[in-house]
Amino acid sequence: MSDATQPTPPSVTPAKANRSAAAKLARARAPRTKARMGTVTLQRQWTIGVLTSIGACLLMLLGLLSPLELRTIDWRAAWFDHASPPPSDKIALVAIDDAAIERVGRWPWSRDKLAMVIDELATLGASVVALDLLLDDEQRSDADGSMIASFAGGNGGVSPDAATFDGATPDDALAAAMKRHGNVIAPTNFRFNVEVARGATLDDRAKKYVQEHPELVQKWNDRPAIERAVKELALTVPEARTDADALFAMSARVRVYLKRAIALQKLTAASSFSQSTGGDSSAFQQFLFQPAVFQPPLSKEASTPVLSLANAAVMTANVTVNSYDSGGGVVRRIPIAVEAKNRMWPTLGLAAALRLHNKAASSLTVQGSSIVADLGDGRPRRIVTHWAELSGNLEGTRRGGLVMVTWPRGVVTAGAGQQVDTDWQWQFFDLASSKPAEVSIGSVYRLGVLRETLRLNRAKAKELVQFVYCGENPRVLSPEDRKLLLNAIEAGNLPASVLLLEKVKSEFDLWKELQLDGTTIDKLAAADQDVIRAFTEAADLPEKLKTADRQREQIQQMFNVLKDRLGGRIAFIGFTATGTIADFVPTSISPKTPGVHLHMATANAVLQDFQRVMGPVWLDVLATLALGVLSTFVAVRMGVIGAPLATIGLVAIWALVAGSLVWDYQRTIVAIAGPGMAGIGSSGGVLLHRLFTEQRTRRKTEERFKSYVSPKVVDILVNNPDLDSMQPQRRELSILFTDIAGFTTIAERLGSQRTAEVLRLYLGPMTETLQNYEGTLDKYIGDAIVAFWGAPVETERHAELCCRAGLAMLEKLDALNRQGTFGEGLALGMRIGLATGEVMVGDFGNPPRNSSYTVLGDTANLASRLESANKAFGSRILTTAATRAEAMAGAPADIAAWLWRPIGRINVKGKLEAVELWELIGTLRPKADLTAAWVAACTLLVDAYISGDTDGATQRLDELETVFGNDVFSSLYREGLAAIARGEAKPGTLVLHEK
Repeated sequence: MSDATQPTPPSVTPAKANRSAAAKLARARAPRTKARMGTVTLQRQWTIGVLTSIGACLLMLLGLLSPLELRTIDWRAAWFDHASPPPSDKIALVAIDDAAIERVGRWPWSRDKLAMVIDELATLGASVVALDLLLDDEQRSDADGSMIASFAGGNGGVSPDAATFDGATPDDALAAAMKRHGNVIAPTNFRFNVEVARGATLDDRAKKYVQEHPELVQKWNDRPAIERAVKELALTVPEARTDADALFAMSARVRVYLKRAIALQKLTAASSFSQSTGGDSSAFQQFLFQPAVFQPPLSKEASTPVLSLANAAVMTANVTVNSYDSGGGVVRRIPIAVEAKNRMWPTLGLAAALRLHNKAASSLTVQGSSIVADLGDGRPRRIVTHWAELSGNLEGTRRGGLVMVTWPRGVVTAGAGQQVDTDWQWQFFDLASSKPAEVSIGSVYRLGVLRETLRLNRAKAKELVQFVYCGENPRVLSPEDRKLLLNAIEAGNLPASVLLLEKVKSEFDLWKELQLDGTTIDKLAAADQDVIRAFTEAADLPEKLKTADRQREQIQQMFNVLKDRLGGRIAFIGFTATGTIADFVPTSISPKTPGVHLHMATANAVLQDFQRVMGPVWLDVLATLALGVLSTFVAVRMGVIGAPLATIGLVAIWALVAGSLVWDYQRTIVAIAGPGMAGIGSSGGVLLHRLFTEQRTRRKTEERFKSYVSPKVVDILVNNPDLDSMQPQRRELSILFTDIAGFTTIAERLGSQRTAEVLRLYLGPMTETLQNYEGTLDKYIGDAIVAFWGAPVETERHAELCCRAGLAMLEKLDALNRQGTFGEGLALGMRIGLATGEVMVGDFGNPPRNSSYTVLGDTANLASRLESANKAFGSRILTTAATRAEAMAGAPADIAAWLWRPIGRINVKGKLEAVELWELIGTLRPKADLTAAWVAACTLLVDAYISGDTDGATQRLDELETVFGNDVFSSLYREGLAAIARGEAKPGTLVLHEK
């Protein structure tokens, strides 16, 4: 050994080195904590995750997740439209809004007013007029008076009346306007529920009767035939048998439904297209719930426009937008066509897109489950349809021909930038004019009123001028001036008109004086009185003409604004007013969306070839299984807190991918609800299994280890149940034995009761101290304590922790003694033995009831011998060289500064081979300030003795006793030197004959 004050660790023997290397290699090869999951537990957890994923797939395929999936579609429509194109500049809305109803009057308006609106739209250059207004009842008179009067009165002009319109009735006026425009689409409302329940109204019975007697369609104008039909029907209606009014009402309703039936029959060729089945309806596709045939909703009843209006329209189209999805009645899908009379009727938006390119409905073709619209621009639009379980009156019926309402990107200009707004008010926005693509129908109607008022006022002025200035009496204008004046008024040339009128004013005044000649007007002839009165009325004609000129300028300004907004576009006419008659439906973008916007969205999708389609079912299944497997992996590998967070992250990532990348950029709708349920369900199932298993293991572990180890170690075992290996196994541990010096004598002096109290005060703090250093309590043997490190939780720091615990126990005992904890005059002394090596550790006995978690092996016996050997060397903590080497290997700075006093190579009782022993001094100071010198002197003595230098050892022993006095340590070495001199012992080794 060296002469340094603090000796370096001794070299390890080859055998010891081999054992240490093998132990470290075994620890290195040991799987990590998470990887040591039991095979059976892993299999069960993976089974739970996979079965949950498969279950989510089945729920999705059976449609049981549809309500939740539809909610995710609303979420995607609201948040992901960055890549969607803005609305087409070929679409505009003429809105029946609150402002128009407030100014014009409540709905319904007289149809001659709609006629004026359509005429104005033709003047403004609207290419197509699409009516989203039901016109299925005749309107024979102007019920609420001419709307023109409400505008004309405030403009100083003459109010025109309804007689100025073509036709004898409002319907005739509207039909004439529709023909003049030439490209007006009329609405047809297709209904699906046609069953008449008991107690139905007369209207329902009339409707049913006409449906059951199609032969009456050919006789709808044959009064005797209709009367016979009504009488036949009356036999089934008790109130109609005796009530003439009811019989008359029944006759009227039968005629109405007959007219609708014949209208639908006449319109079939112009407004519909034929069904041509195609594609492959194989069993595989049917399994995927995607039949490859076009089979739209079937209607047995259609509310067509009245016959005159239907004949005047270029096409009729379906405006039915029933909700085909569960989930709050939200309209997300509409039929692109409806089947009736063995023909297909396109929806209003599709029909409007066709008419914008002068295409008829018959130009549509069916390819499999898709409709192809050739608009003549070299880019045929393929409209992909899909199937659904129809809700409402057709619940449980699967039909196709449905398309998702694909909304454009709603843009609102805000200063120099643009921001996205998903509310319906800004869904259709004209970027060119930075205004909504919407005008009030009141504005269009007012333009017509002003134009008609101006025409009438000009006619009145012309008539007045002809009478006053161009009559026989007086002749105040030359023929040339008369012609110039009439032409100026007709052309609205205000300056020329005023100039000519002022030119003749003086001549008229002169003639008037000559005619009166001092008499009153009533003395004149009747003809002269009419002339004077007419001239008096015409005195302010220049001002009236100036007013008319201002009207002309106002009309031109309004015309320019509206033409810019409506020219060359499809003008949809529909409700946005908030009254009870308004046509609002809940959609993905707003809980209150005007129904006409659905048709506008459809037209926009067709014109821009912009459609979101349902993704393949196999992709939804793959995503569901993949997310379920990933979530299962996460739940198996991560902790109970990290796993749910990671699962939520995975589901959120998929939702973002499905929303942003797939929905927005790829325009494809894939499932979110199914994969989300698979992910959350799989992870939740695994975590529930883990919690159940760990709860059961926790109880067992706590019961078995709560008295052995610290709560910290119990938590580790509970949170890692597979560490709880109770089966005996060989492992390298560090073992601690303690004993109270002279406790037998102390116990005899104190008596049993007082001894028990002292043991309680002693064992409690000592056990708590060793457990604070992660030690496992083995047992108490009277006053002795047995503990070990490295099991059940494996650690490479077992020797370091064991040494730290021994020092801390001595410091704690010294503190208790100073405090007088054990009673006045009683101070306890403790001896500790530490040993490191391989032992058997585990549950020995008859587990789980009659067993003990303990250690067995030579190292445990050695620790016990070292505790007892402290008496022979006057030490407090004896350790083996293996313990010291393990503790010092890679030790932190505080351990590197510890003091270790060499004891020598000792043959302890029960061991054939000598053991190199050390006393752990650590931070203790048994010799006060001379502790380091004392350790150095002992080191020189032991080095000389082990090397066989007896003379040197004797000299070092004398020096030690001279400075520190004689003690059991020096006495033992002096006896050893004497035995060597007598030939009774070999040099280098001391022998302990006592245990």
